[in-house]
Amino acid sequence: MRLALHALRFGLELCLLAALVYWALQLDTAVAARVLLAVVAPCAFMVVWGLFVAPKARYPLPRVAWVALQLALFALVAGALAQAGELTLGIVLVGAAVLDLAALVALSGTGLRGTGAPEIHL
Repeated sequence: MRLALHALRFGLELCLLAALVYWALQLDTAVAARVLLAVVAPCAFMVVWGLFVAPKARYPLPRVAWVALQLALFALVAGALAQAGELTLGIVLVGAAVLDLAALVALSGTGLRGTGAPEIHL
């Protein structure tokens, strides 16, 4: 079960990046600006994800902040999709991310071992 949740999680991360590219290319601005933003926006999200969210994050966050940051990133991308005229797709993306994250947290019990969240020992 956990493997399926992690596979879904990876797919959702890829969808997040694709949604950012789609949003950037739908903007009503110069083509060069759209293309530049279509490259820069996903790269910025990859940096944030790698630094704070990934299983081997360079700067692990406390569990609550780890969950909150993920929800904020997915909500931000959902807003971008809504702005690009894809509200339903944004809602589906956030819904799937919330359900997957909730399932990962529920399966991990009190800790988040196996979710990618940093281990916290008190």
